[in-house]
Amino acid sequence: MARVLIVEDDDGIATILRELVMLRDNEVDVVGDARDAITYLHRRTPDLLIVDWTLPNAPSSEAFLQEIRRVVPSVPLILCSGSHKAASRAKAVGASEFLPKPFSADALFALLDLYLR
Repeated sequence: MARVLIVEDDDGIATILRELVMLRDNEVDVVGDARDAITYLHRRTPDLLIVDWTLPNAPSSEAFLQEIRRVVPSVPLILCSGSHKAASRAKAVGASEFLPKPFSADALFALLDLYLR
């Protein structure tokens, strides 16, 4: 069983992501802002990160993702956003994959299968 950290400030989206990830028999933790995510990552290393592009308490989206990569450089990171800027910047800022919002369960499952096998 893998552990997935979801970093998402929208409770509705966080709930959907959590439920879908749990359907694949994974353990899931959810935090709602950048500060809590970094605190979590200093205490525990998940097997996969699913991170929203825009979060409270982040100096900038890019700076936040760079900080994640400094703390956990090898953990796969799925950047999830409806922003076209995020889609074009995802790989450059350390994301392994980009999941556009709105997303389908099948798209999420494909990424979970890719990174958690």
